Parts: sequence; C-alpha cells; structure tokens
Amino acid sequence: AKEKGRREGNLYTFNSHHNATATAEMAITLTLAASKRITTADDQLRTGDWRGRGLPLRDGPMPPPVLEQVIMDGQTVLILGLGAVGSRVANVLTAFGTNVLATTRTGKASKKYYVSPAVKIFSGSEIMDLLPRAQIVIVCLPLGPDTSGLLNRKALARLPSGAIVVNVGRGPVVDEAAVYEALTTDSIACYASDVWWNYPKSWQQACNSSPAKFHDFSTLPRHKILFSPHRGGAIGTRDNDRRLITAITTSLTNYALSSTDNPSALATGDITPLDLDVGY
Repeated sequence: AKEKGRREGNLYTFNSHHNATATAEMAITLTLAASKRITTADDQLRTGDWRGRGLPLRDGPMPPPVLEQVIMDGQTVLILGLGAVGSRVANVLTAFGTNVLATTRTGKASKKYYVSPAVKIFSGSEIMDLLPRAQIVIVCLPLGPDTSGLLNRKALARLPSGAIVVNVGRGPVVDEAAVYEALTTDSIACYASDVWWNYPKSWQQACNSSPAKFHDFSTLPRHKILFSPHRGGAIGTRDNDRRLITAITTSLTNYALSSTDNPSALATGDITPLDLDVGY
C-alpha cells in the first residue's frame, strides 16, 4: 500500500512533534539527574545520611566522603540526532556553558528547527571520532536500519572513562548487552534512559515487566542506572493533549484557509511530512 500510494501520489503521512518539548525536557532531566546522582542522594538523605555532602566535620574523617557530581559548565556533550527533540536539547545545554556537538544525517542543521550557533554539527558518519570527546552522550535518534545497535561495544569503548549515556530516542539504538557490560566494568558511569528493549503488551504485564530482554539492570547500583518508563512524550497528560489538539487544529485550519487542494499543505507548524524512505 505504501509503494502503491507513493507511485500514485495519493499517500500522505505526517508526524506531529507536539511532544518534542516534553521529550527534550525528559532528556535534560535524565542528564542532570545522572550527572548530579540525584537518586543516590535522595536514597541517602531519606535515611538521615548527610555524609555525601562532603562537608568536613570536627569528629569526621578527613577528607570526608563525597558523593561525586558532574558540573555541566565546560563539559562536552554529544547529541545524536538534531531534529525536533535534539535541537531543543542542544539549545538548552548551550545555556549551561557546555560544549555541544551534534550529528545529523547530512552534517547540517535542518531549516525546520532553530539551533544555536554555538552548536557544532557533524555528519552521522563521524560518530566514532566524536565519542572520545564526549563526557555525556544523549541519544535523540529514531530507530531504523542505520541506527539500530549504533552504540555497540565498539562505540561505547570509545567513550572516556566516567561518561554518561542518556537515551530518549529508541531503546535498540543502544545495544543492550554492550551497555550492560560497560556499566558492570565501570567503562561508563551511568546509563539513564526513557526508552527500552522490552515493553509490556498487556496491563497485567505492565505491572511486572523488565525493560530489558536479557539482562537484569535492576541489580546495578542506583548511581549507574536511571529508569524511566517511556513517559518522555507525556502521553495522556493535560499539557500534552492540549498541544496535540492545537497542532492538529492549527494545521487543519491553515489547510482549509489555503487556496490549494494538495494535502501536503497540512505540513505546517509542528506537523511535518514523514519520509517513507527513511521511516520518519
């Protein structure tokens, strides 16, 4: 049907990026939570344990124990994918004083999204050369033949020691076995993800399903893994529903008021055509 529609010129598919802001916010949230070890600090203080603060006390050890954290200013962050989500993430991170690198298929920014001039853009073919420069990698890529397993053992081994990997794209862009091995061998410091390799297919499964297919990430220390059950798109929330309705009604209104009968005119505002050749 897809090929027939394309040949006959009567198949039009569009994507609303109404949830791009929410997904970008999730990427920033996971990045900061991982870099500041928020979950570990929360666990400790819930039990009354202040020792991770690092403040010297008269009757305490010298130097005192400290819960490490990454200061974003001056760090190099590599964003894989600079579309509706990645561009927003890049713009926010530049405000933190980070050195932002980003990759696109073409090595150029899309004209559809504003990208800060401070962001350095590279072709996706240069990822292996960019990884050693990045203290933090944020995946904002869709899943496709060119991105599945992109961050495999070889790629993760290129990262500097103590690197953080954040994923708000699709789970299989990061190889499950490779990232588990990198975490258990301390090759990377943390994997913070909103997207996974295994999803429940029923309400009953949703009550007790591992997000991984082959490895038990729940046994890892809290500071090494951050779980989020694919809620970056804010599905079902009032804010998200309002954005979706606004995107659709604005597009339909603009089309109705236009002088063309070509459905491609629906691609206005947050709504963009899908490229059937690449799958997004």
